[in-house]
Amino acid sequence: MSDRKKIGELLVSAGNVGTDQVQAALDVQKGLKRPKMVGQILVEQGAVDDETVARALARQLGLPYVDPLTLTVDSAAVWKLPRRIAEQSKAIPYARLQRGWKVAMADPSNGSLVRDLEFALGGPVKAEVGAESRIIQAIHRHYDLEPLAQRMLADIPNQLRAP
Repeated sequence: MSDRKKIGELLVSAGNVGTDQVQAALDVQKGLKRPKMVGQILVEQGAVDDETVARALARQLGLPYVDPLTLTVDSAAVWKLPRRIAEQSKAIPYARLQRGWKVAMADPSNGSLVRDLEFALGGPVKAEVGAESRIIQAIHRHYDLEPLAQRMLADIPNQLRAP
């Protein structure tokens, strides 16, 4: 049996939620046909935000927490992983390593998801934890062409732009 604390215990010990809130989330979890993590249920119930849950998950897994909106994202890393897969996996690759990729993920504890990302990226993944909502925002920021086009046009003087 693992000595690793459960996410609810970590959130309670940090003072982020009460034991009654965790118990209510566990009760909801038992009644679900499709499993959800307790942290996700607590977020849906408004007991805590997803960044707090992500930070607790990072502590639980012994992985770094990263904010995908403040990372310097290598465009080659983003274009290596199809947007559909990034959205489904709630993960964004952001840096090339000597062998593999750094990836911010909402749930790096999901081994099959990590393996799927390794297959899609063609190399090992060094998973780091990020808040799901911020990963989704980063995916939109880096995969959508409109923001990129706006950044590119910002450097063009107005007199050179078409009317």
